[in-house]
Amino acid sequence: GKGVGLQIWKPDNSQVGSVAWNQQLAGDPILNIDGGALLPNGDVVAVVRGAQHAFALVKASGSTLEILAESGAPLSTPAQLTFTSMIPGMKTPGNALVQAAGDPWNVVEVRNGQPVPLIQHGERFDGNVVFFGSGFNQARRSPSGDLHLFLNPFGANVPNYGMYKWADGRVSQTAKFNMTWPDGTVQYTGSFYGVTDSGYLLATGSTSRNHSRLYLHKDGTPRLVTTNSQVPDWTTEIGDAGAVIGWDNAVVTETGRVMAQLRLRNTPSALYLWEDGRWTEMATLTRTRLLDLSITGFSQIRALGNDFYASFSMAGGGSAIARWVDGKWDVLVSQNDTSPTGQPMAGIGNFDVNHKGEIVFLSNSFSWPDLIFRKATGEMSVVTYTFDFDTFRNQLVRFTDVDLRDDGRIYFVALDVMDRYALFEALPK
Repeated sequence: GKGVGLQIWKPDNSQVGSVAWNQQLAGDPILNIDGGALLPNGDVVAVVRGAQHAFALVKASGSTLEILAESGAPLSTPAQLTFTSMIPGMKTPGNALVQAAGDPWNVVEVRNGQPVPLIQHGERFDGNVVFFGSGFNQARRSPSGDLHLFLNPFGANVPNYGMYKWADGRVSQTAKFNMTWPDGTVQYTGSFYGVTDSGYLLATGSTSRNHSRLYLHKDGTPRLVTTNSQVPDWTTEIGDAGAVIGWDNAVVTETGRVMAQLRLRNTPSALYLWEDGRWTEMATLTRTRLLDLSITGFSQIRALGNDFYASFSMAGGGSAIARWVDGKWDVLVSQNDTSPTGQPMAGIGNFDVNHKGEIVFLSNSFSWPDLIFRKATGEMSVVTYTFDFDTFRNQLVRFTDVDLRDDGRIYFVALDVMDRYALFEALPK
């Protein structure tokens, strides 16, 4: 008669109290109880969630509930901000967003050098959908700055979850899970590879048929790009390369073309272009050559506008960034170039590009990491380097993430000698 809840029993098996689901929390019925502890005096401390409240820590004394703390309430105690990556994709001027402070992460905006929580663990979207944090690749920004999120289910009392668009504080659902394909396959929640201003979402996730799918989603309709199924009914075959058995990365243009880094049954890993259901080989490890050197690895891939970019490692210590033009790779920077530091260019890796065709990239020249900016005309300059003691209080060890905007502003993440990740902003000269 007391309802489902957290029950309290004496050692002699007699019940002495409970925290029920239908109890009121400041006039708000409790919908979920995530755990609790019994105090020596018989009171109970529990973590609960109400219809209007997010998460709250409450103390139950008899039939009285006292809120000790709740999600989103400000605290006067300082806390260490932890983060490792930015949320990529935005090209227009604006603040950087990072996934920070928790596991899974919250969304934090950096305003005038200060971290400001934007979307917090426990915050409600439409109806009763609760944000339980975002994992890696579950948050992406469009070039104009709209934020797209995967919301995952939590517990037994979440009525809805899926993909959501967050723009200027307004939230709208773009897809609801579990989603059923026309062939009857149920698509589960997953993660993003990219989003566009034209409305394309490039996503991936597992399904009810024991395989994963890479797919485009636009205007409420999914379109299959590939599966990793080995069952003939669901296998994706690409000519002599054979069946697709997985993918490591993918990007999408404003027109819905997809470049995917695929793992294939009959050939080494490769970059393929998908356009209107047709596959075109772009580069295959050990077989494709750039600057007369065999490609040995794919460092990073990007799409912007209707262009594709990729950074490659090559035999003999070579590396390059190239753009896909008219069915071939046009090399923009490589080990054949001289760094603005005067040293030979080497170890070209992570990079970002803007609509002007400018590039910021990480490289190693004379054994230390550099952050290099390249204009569309080919002129290069040093943004910073790890031994820049005039700029940084603590020596940097490595750069991990870069973000280039259309106004030339650069955000980058670096790890310092104190084992701390820090976000920096570099303004154009």
